[in-house]
Amino acid sequence: LKDAQLQLQAIKQRNRLLEEKNAILEANKPSRKASKAPSQLLAFDEEVKMFAKKYGIMYEMYPPSAELLKKTLPSTPGLPFDRPARYANSAAEADALLSELRSVLPDHLHHLVPLNHFHKTLQQALEAGRSSELIKLRRVAGRIFGLSSDYFVTSSKRDTIDELCRLLGTTPGSRTYPLFPPILFPNAIIDTSNSTVFGNWKPLAQILKAVLMGEASLTSVKKGGPPRNFQNWGVSAITPGAIAWSATIAIFLLSPDTVFSQDGHGKSSGIQYKNLFYSFKKILVCCWDAPYLMKIRQHIEGHVFGAAKLPVDAPDGEDFTAQIALAMAGLQSNDVDHDLDSTPVGDLAQGTDITQSALNSPLSTPRLST
Repeated sequence: LKDAQLQLQAIKQRNRLLEEKNAILEANKPSRKASKAPSQLLAFDEEVKMFAKKYGIMYEMYPPSAELLKKTLPSTPGLPFDRPARYANSAAEADALLSELRSVLPDHLHHLVPLNHFHKTLQQALEAGRSSELIKLRRVAGRIFGLSSDYFVTSSKRDTIDELCRLLGTTPGSRTYPLFPPILFPNAIIDTSNSTVFGNWKPLAQILKAVLMGEASLTSVKKGGPPRNFQNWGVSAITPGAIAWSATIAIFLLSPDTVFSQDGHGKSSGIQYKNLFYSFKKILVCCWDAPYLMKIRQHIEGHVFGAAKLPVDAPDGEDFTAQIALAMAGLQSNDVDHDLDSTPVGDLAQGTDITQSALNSPLSTPRLST
């Protein structure tokens, strides 16, 4: 019996490795069409690809549209992209999105931004980089959430697992999910005021640590090898986009979806991940200096970076405005010292369905109604 169990375990491991290799090949397979871009543009491709991976995790989960990248920014300084004013109206959002990209893109690459080749390279590298990181995260998802690693293999029927459904605020077989699921709250229990959203910071920090520092960092095992992402990207602090990315990815990992699609729509769950990321980032940008969120940021940065040092150098569709406003108001007024170190225990949640919105915004991310 013991030999049979060991053989079964070995078969499961081989199947898991094959699934991961196939996913990597699919995500990174080259286009069948040969590139027609001039050689002087192709010379910058590796730099653009490196930037795309950083940008897609630290700033925006989805790239700006080719149309927006062709836009010329006003000569006079516009609204700051890292302040609530970026969400004043659709024009402000467009300018802020473009300003943010240019602010983190090396200056010598700015002339490439309006070109179709830049948009194509950015989009492909961003998606390939995300796919690669998701494969790594699936391998350590059991440790991230304190659950069985078998739940997170691609063949697992996650929508039938009670523990995962509770963390997502749904029931087995349902395709209805709340905008703010229990996994985002302390003790994984919904706070109806939304004032403690993102309070369950540990899984979010674990996701970012695995991405920035490597999978082995979750077990405190020091390994050699190539530089980690945080070194390649020059990252030493957490951004609103990074927390929004990790929160969205946490929901994806718990969901029945196996592929993170380009259009942001969960094929199995119906979850609109593009909506989630936009909503989460908007809250984080608008509440970045709120005391409660500042404490969460400190927890996440301390967990991710530890002693690591670097040299100094609104969609059309369902309207979530009321819930977003409530969360913002709750975070801004929250000065209570909640227990941010508690472990998830799960509790069923009720909330707005996030699965039926259309994604028709001309921006890279959906716009909420104003």
